[in-house]
Amino acid sequence: MIADFETGQDVNNVVSGRTGPWTNYNSSNNAMPLYPTSTTAGIFPADSPGLNGSNYALHFKDGTYTQYCGFGAPFNGTLTGIPNAYDVSAYDGIQFDIKSAASQDVVYFEFLGQESRPAANGGTAPPSSTPNPATGNTRGYFLAGTGGFSAGTGTTLSTTLSTTAQTVTVPFSLLVPRFFPSNAASSCPAGTTNCYAPQYVPAHALGLQLSMFPDFSKTGTYELWVDNVKFYTGDNGLTPPNETMPTFNDGATGWNCGTSTPTFLGSKKAAGKYLLWGYHNWKSFFLKAAGAGELVVQSPEVNGGSVVSEGIAYGMLLAAYFNDKATFDGLWTYWANHKASGTTYLMNWEYSMSSPDGSPTGSGSATDADEDAAFANYLASKIFTGGSYSANYNEMVGEILSKDIDGTTHLPTYGSNANGSGTYTNPSYFAPAYYRIFETATGGAGFSAVIGAVYTALANSQKGGLPPAWCQTSDMCTTAGGGSYPNAQYYQYDAHRVPWRIGLDYCWGGGGSQAQTYLASVSGTFSNLAKNGIGYLVDEYALNGVACAGCNPTPENNSMSLDGTAAVGAMAAGTQYSSFINQVWQFTLDGLNRGKPNVDLASNNLYYSYYNATVGLLTGLTMSGNFYKM
Repeated sequence: MIADFETGQDVNNVVSGRTGPWTNYNSSNNAMPLYPTSTTAGIFPADSPGLNGSNYALHFKDGTYTQYCGFGAPFNGTLTGIPNAYDVSAYDGIQFDIKSAASQDVVYFEFLGQESRPAANGGTAPPSSTPNPATGNTRGYFLAGTGGFSAGTGTTLSTTLSTTAQTVTVPFSLLVPRFFPSNAASSCPAGTTNCYAPQYVPAHALGLQLSMFPDFSKTGTYELWVDNVKFYTGDNGLTPPNETMPTFNDGATGWNCGTSTPTFLGSKKAAGKYLLWGYHNWKSFFLKAAGAGELVVQSPEVNGGSVVSEGIAYGMLLAAYFNDKATFDGLWTYWANHKASGTTYLMNWEYSMSSPDGSPTGSGSATDADEDAAFANYLASKIFTGGSYSANYNEMVGEILSKDIDGTTHLPTYGSNANGSGTYTNPSYFAPAYYRIFETATGGAGFSAVIGAVYTALANSQKGGLPPAWCQTSDMCTTAGGGSYPNAQYYQYDAHRVPWRIGLDYCWGGGGSQAQTYLASVSGTFSNLAKNGIGYLVDEYALNGVACAGCNPTPENNSMSLDGTAAVGAMAAGTQYSSFINQVWQFTLDGLNRGKPNVDLASNNLYYSYYNATVGLLTGLTMSGNFYKM
């Protein structure tokens, strides 16, 4: 127990070396005191009655702030002194009872650590006068008042409680940054390592706060009762409402990259259980109902808003690994009802988001989506009972070979409209890990030639370390660019998937030294670019690893797609790039768990686009050993 206030005073229980008062703060320097007031300066009585049957609870209200207000306590500190670091490594999170007034707005439950606080406040970050986003960018957990969340990890506060209260459980693994820096080049001073919220290090914990900030708030009036604040151990809080925790693999079988599994929070290993909130948030924001029995993945930023076969296929992959049969079947129903002309099992690549069951807005299939959807059906045949998953898989593999693969070069084309030949291809469509499985399917003989072709093309395309988004088929990808695609000769969002797909081939035990050799220069490029923190990475590069000067739109940081795929490629090097992989795992969790809450009024939301969120979740599964061969 940290604090139950049963002494009637606003102080922590003196136990296990913990001590310290609860105090309040306000940007106007005229915060109302903890309620009710006391005649003894610096000591305030707790309120009576307490919550859930206790005698006392801490009561706070304020309506006078201009920038922020709140209250909190150190784990080991005094009223006026600098708090001491306190090691909370033995615990997995904090829980507390809380009650709010009916008008309560969003509360940010902050965990204070030395890495995000200047020395004057007991930390190790630069002084607040030094321009560094790490200062003050604490990690925390959202408590939503009126309005709740559209998609973001947190708890909605009840507004109907009287003397009882709800118990909120906050795992350390779900702590998210208060904000992401809007532009790494301008907000990260040269030589610094913290371009966004540093990791929460349990051994360096300082305390906790319940804060109200204008970037989340709408009303500016707060009233809260808090009681029975305590540490806990275990997985409480990792399962979102209306979800069931799957049985994850965590690299136990079909996985060859265990030595490079990322760690965080000191020594915790990445695991699937830490991703369920991210999947829950993803479904809340991107998964929508369409026709009878159909589900779609909406991609708001694609061509002004589209439903694309790529998103449907990604959704089926996610649903299979998260053991979510209902979502898988709804997505497959849509796929099966929207076939590309001249095909039997391949989906037309694009429909309008406003009319997903109307006429297509793009023609023909997309090879990458066809491959992912086929493999998703293979997974479904191993994971789910019933259905026609195995038959779907076998038919799709044969059709991919006849419709999506160039019969002369054996390279993947852009899709079924290429009619088995083409002048350009996309290296991120090269999926040798899948092809090794497809080869054994009915009608799959011939994929061994595709494997050889794609590795030849990858080696030819790698100019200066990175592959282009598109390249010419006629010279086996020696020439970058192709078609009318924007930024086709650069390393952009299409190209991001290359190290993920080739990383899978290594981690599934098929690619061996060929995959490892190819990935070495890609991994070395990104690890070097991120030597001062992954906040320095942007989402578009020239092939020599210089931020793209000719790309439109201009490069942005905070890309889960770029970071996550690069980290999967780096896993082929074992422990060589562990620091980089660990940073990316934390950043990916941050993006997936922070999501896009509807309370986020001012912060940079580019990190949670359809593509970043979806590919981020796929690579999070991969880094934790849960995108595995069956």
